Amino acid sequence: MKHLEKHLAEWKSLGIISGEQESLILAHERSKPEGSWILSGLLILGVVIVGIGVISLIASNWSDIPDEVKLLADFGILGGLAWGAITAYDRKRPVALEVLLVAFSVLCLASIGLISQIYHTGGKLYMALFFWIGITAVTTLVARKAAMPFIWTGALLGSIIAYGLDTKFGGRSFDSIPILFAICALLVASLALFAERLRLDDAPKRAFVGWTVLAGLAALGAVEIAGIDRYGYDQIEAGPWLAITPVWILGAICAAGFYISGTLRSLQRSILLVTLVLFLLPFHIAFLKVPFPLGITSLAAASAAALFAASTQSRGIFQFLLSLIALRFLIFYFQAMGGLAMTGLGLIVSGGVVIGVAILWNKYRKSIATWAERMSQ
Repeated sequence: MKHLEKHLAEWKSLGIISGEQESLILAHERSKPEGSWILSGLLILGVVIVGIGVISLIASNWSDIPDEVKLLADFGILGGLAWGAITAYDRKRPVALEVLLVAFSVLCLASIGLISQIYHTGGKLYMALFFWIGITAVTTLVARKAAMPFIWTGALLGSIIAYGLDTKFGGRSFDSIPILFAICALLVASLALFAERLRLDDAPKRAFVGWTVLAGLAALGAVEIAGIDRYGYDQIEAGPWLAITPVWILGAICAAGFYISGTLRSLQRSILLVTLVLFLLPFHIAFLKVPFPLGITSLAAASAAALFAASTQSRGIFQFLLSLIALRFLIFYFQAMGGLAMTGLGLIVSGGVVIGVAILWNKYRKSIATWAERMSQ
């Protein structure tokens, strides 16, 4: 609120807004329910600690508790948390809602483990997570804060990766980790488009967009680290082609989502399509059997994504991507210098390059963001 008051005072002094408009804006913002990520984090931490204490207490007497009592207590607590979350949602108390949703979701996962232990169902951890993801999807979509959607999305992506590695996704001769990361990035991007199309609250959309950026960068980094020579130039079996199929399907869904989006402008759709093509390109170079520096495609994809982030005024994502682009340019430089970078003169020049990149980044980042915003209008 202090930052808003400072900006409003500055805008008033410049004649952008009147004193009456300043008062109306402040009154509107102050009428909103207060929320703090510190408060939410401490409350969630407190709930987790209390939960661990309860679990420890129960565990010490676990064998003496009848199975029926365990199940009744578990579902009774679940019902109480659900009722509290519904009440907090109706009364527009976002912090209480967030804490209750996290507690409810964690207890849902614990309930799956309890039922598995009582009835000896067995199975892999990612199977339980997939089921948990399905039964907590609604609670994620109604969240007013980003904590629950962020946790839910992270569990979804972790489960997909665990399942892919466990089932040897793509065949033994194919390094599947980059493809799995690409699937995760495109899947979460599809969820972000779905959330935008349904006009859901900002919390799920922010979580989906954040994981799209993280998973996308992880995919590009993984494909660079793996190297195209590890994709099997000599013998390309059916495995890689089957593995890449979900990437094509999800890529087509994303492209269709760009087209039918009601909020994207024509130029923004074009930027996203270019970003999608540049993102998918490294995963197909190996099949073409053409040597190509994958770092160039990574830089191009990150640059296009940063341009789109700036056009939507997502300054945090824009600056994050711009920082990674500058870092990648430095890595290119050190790769080009090779052993010379470790000599005295090489270190002096390298340090100068780092300082120069930092100065240029700080000088032009706002100008680039402003230009991209104007270009998309």
